[in-house]
Amino acid sequence: MKSYFSTSIPTFCLLSIMAITSGFTRATKSDSEWLAAEAKALIETGWWSNYTRAENHCTWPGIQCNAGSVIEIDLGGHGLNGNITPQIGALSKLQLLNLSWNSLTGELPSSLGNLTQLAVLDVSYNHIHSIPLAIQKMENLVSLSLSGNFIDYNASAIGLLTNLTHLKKLVTLNLRYCDLSGPIPPHIGKLERMVHLDLSNNRLVGQIPSSVSNLTNLASLFLQYNQLHASIPHEIGRLKNLVTLDLSFNMLVGPIPSSVSNLTNLASLFLQSNQLNGSIPKDIGRLKNLVELHLSFNRLSGHIPSTLGQLTNLESLYLHHNQIISVIPHEIERLKDLKYLDLSYNNLRGPIPYGLLDFPLETFTGNKDLCGSTQGFLHCPSTKHNLPVVILVPTFLFFVSTFALVIFILFRRYRSKTLKSDPSPTKNGDLFSIWNFDGKIAFEDIIKATEDFDSKYCIGTGSYGSVYRAVLPSGKVIALKKLHLLEAEQPAYDISFRNEIKFLT
Repeated sequence: MKSYFSTSIPTFCLLSIMAITSGFTRATKSDSEWLAAEAKALIETGWWSNYTRAENHCTWPGIQCNAGSVIEIDLGGHGLNGNITPQIGALSKLQLLNLSWNSLTGELPSSLGNLTQLAVLDVSYNHIHSIPLAIQKMENLVSLSLSGNFIDYNASAIGLLTNLTHLKKLVTLNLRYCDLSGPIPPHIGKLERMVHLDLSNNRLVGQIPSSVSNLTNLASLFLQYNQLHASIPHEIGRLKNLVTLDLSFNMLVGPIPSSVSNLTNLASLFLQSNQLNGSIPKDIGRLKNLVELHLSFNRLSGHIPSTLGQLTNLESLYLHHNQIISVIPHEIERLKDLKYLDLSYNNLRGPIPYGLLDFPLETFTGNKDLCGSTQGFLHCPSTKHNLPVVILVPTFLFFVSTFALVIFILFRRYRSKTLKSDPSPTKNGDLFSIWNFDGKIAFEDIIKATEDFDSKYCIGTGSYGSVYRAVLPSGKVIALKKLHLLEAEQPAYDISFRNEIKFLT
């Protein structure tokens, strides 16, 4: 049986629990009545109805014993239903109880308070609706997960969380998807050993209490998908062990506090979908371990700080849907690990840093006042064989309007003086065919759809080519770019062409 300790609690917690376990002695005859009582309690839960007391209960599924006493019950995802019976409280040596992902209903029995040696309690993703006050007696509890239940604690999170603050050894607390409402109580700052705190996907309101800053051991703080408002407390900068901070999808206002730059262990920072304003902190470049930075769908203004170029571990940068008025700083070219970059729906201006063409970007989205003001950025020079080039992208994101490049198809055609003089292509997969997603598009389809590139299908013209709108026989609408003849005959543009294709892919 796979041990639950290996994935649910930190190593130092495991060591402490093992230390408790090692203190047990082997069972003697005087223990026989106690062991029989344990077996009786297990039978009465109804979870092992196919077993009898005559059998050694330590061999039953999901049970682990030490010296004959049950220390672990791991029945996660075993299809259990009904209530959790009070008899469970008779297993006073129990250290781990995992009943997650079942169909258990009702309330947790108050007899759980007798499990004073319990270190891990996981009843997540059931139909539990009530938590007894007796849970305060579980003084050795290290990890508590109630996620995915609909906890009715006087219709507020205050009572539940306030009572949980008596659990001084708690390291992990998962209460996501519990339908909790009301404000986060200031008393939460008493859980000073907390490493992982997840209160996401509830109906929490009010502000983030500044007392959260007392949880200096926190490595992850998840408060996303609530209704929190007010500003992000400046004191959050004290949580210097944070690796993940997610405050997204709330109603937070005000600027991003400059103290965030003190969180130098952060790998993921999610603040998107709030109402944050002001500028991106200039000191954000101090977050050298940052891999994900999501600030989209806010009201951020000002400039994109050049210090972003110091975040050399960054893989995703989302700043779209803000009010940023800025050029794209050339320092962004230093972000060689960047895979996802979205700057759309801002007021960007000036040139796009040329070094972005060499990035292994899977997604790049820029702005529309960019294409018009950046001469020659989107150019398609020919190859050294003087081949005209057409780039096709889905028109719902074609680059002349939003420069949101998602998919492109490239084809080349040998030509003499005019396109009409080209040899007729076939659709059987030869070198001169271009294939759509359904494998049914060829060069003649493009000629027919644009009436030999008639000007009435032209939707934009730049320094190096024109963009045409075409409806393919399949019904798909595409945008395609065709080089001007002059540029198509200049081998000197080959390097630039290859860089563009590399960028698009």
